[in-house]
Amino acid sequence: MFLMQNGRGNEVRPYGLLHSQALKVSDEYVGNRKVCIVDTGYDRSHPDLPSGDWVTGSSASKKVPWCEDGIGHGTHIAGIIGGLGNNGRGVMGVIRNGMLKLHIVRVFDDKKKWVWKSRMIAAVEECAKNDSNIISLSIGSSKPTNHVMSVAAVNASGRKAKFSSFNDKIDIAAAGVNVYSTLPNNQYGFMSGTSYSAPYVVGVAALIWSFDTSKSAKDVWDALVTSANDKGQPGYDEKFGHGTVNALGAAKILGYQPPCTDNPVNWSLNLFTLSVDCDWFYVNESFCSWFGGDDYIGTNGQIGNIACCVCNGGTRTAADNILKACKDDDDWYDSDGERFNCEWYSQKDTRCSKFGRRFRNFGKTASEVCCICKDK
Repeated sequence: MFLMQNGRGNEVRPYGLLHSQALKVSDEYVGNRKVCIVDTGYDRSHPDLPSGDWVTGSSASKKVPWCEDGIGHGTHIAGIIGGLGNNGRGVMGVIRNGMLKLHIVRVFDDKKKWVWKSRMIAAVEECAKNDSNIISLSIGSSKPTNHVMSVAAVNASGRKAKFSSFNDKIDIAAAGVNVYSTLPNNQYGFMSGTSYSAPYVVGVAALIWSFDTSKSAKDVWDALVTSANDKGQPGYDEKFGHGTVNALGAAKILGYQPPCTDNPVNWSLNLFTLSVDCDWFYVNESFCSWFGGDDYIGTNGQIGNIACCVCNGGTRTAADNILKACKDDDDWYDSDGERFNCEWYSQKDTRCSKFGRRFRNFGKTASEVCCICKDK
């Protein structure tokens, strides 16, 4: 299924992104990590994928450039890991700010024929030669060494996917059924398979590692499996491994301190026939403006815009509450063009609340660079 998503307000936050809690972990430092994607290529012209000079690649043949993708598998993987967020279109990846370093190793041509030398190990060595920290390898079902994390697939309800293998080699699980992501030629679509579960774990690994690069690969591995949300039988099992990936839990193990905590932590709201919590507001950036106000009172008489960090509420850390002199970034404008600069945002009170956390450009949104939009 292929869909075009080009206008403001159409950005999708896939269930795999929400289940992993990746949006609760800042991606401000991910530029210090490099992910190598071994796959079918990468559509560098896609408007919802990083395209800066920190995106590089290799291919065994000039006939199949690394920066093109006639199949779509590699481009779909890339969108799960690093689809641009807060730009009002398409789909949001685990790492949203577009600053993650990527190296693409194209190993298939447009007819799915293997083109990278003679061995898989050669492609992996190419990743290492280009200083990659993490390798995304979604092209096989075997686990060749103990250094490879094997990922099972779950659906939107957290149940094991019917196609997902189960054995004592499974380490962790992530979304893998009807995963929405980027496809070549400015398209988007749904795909299913453990191939699409692995990049969620890859993205989370890069995200949590970026806060302390002194940590070892083993430290990151241990944090991922220790923090995983237990599924199936208590403890480790052969269907889910240690459980589903949990970015926030893993980040905390590595020392990450969230700048905000929901207050009360277990805040909830009875909304029509639903009981929702602060996590529910992450589904759609407009929910805070629609349902976070005075007409919707939840636990302890609090509204979402006061209780939930995602709605600019919650309790901020002391460091986050330090007041600093504010100056607009005069060179910044949002991803829709030069007209949409800080001055434009200041002309109407509603612009910050509607668009301030979207349309990221130069790695930042209006809520980060325009004084009028901060804390809105």
